[in-house]
Amino acid sequence: MNGPSAHPPGGPHRPQRVLVVSQYYDPEPLPKAGELARALQARGHDVRVVTTLPTYPAGRLYPGHRLRLRERYPDLELPPSLR
Repeated sequence: MNGPSAHPPGGPHRPQRVLVVSQYYDPEPLPKAGELARALQARGHDVRVVTTLPTYPAGRLYPGHRLRLRERYPDLELPPSLR
């Protein structure tokens, strides 16, 4: 690979800032954007998620969730500036 983002095989990887955008997220029973977000964070990346309120498949808001602009998930660590 050539270019500024190329790394030697098995070499160090710089943490990246990642934005995951998904209509569906935990606790909805669909392919899990949450799994991707947690896996990237476990590898040292700074992960942010933009999603909708959880309503699939019943079309009603899941228990424990309420209408508000930002939801925090305890299994994803937020940077100090967003806490």
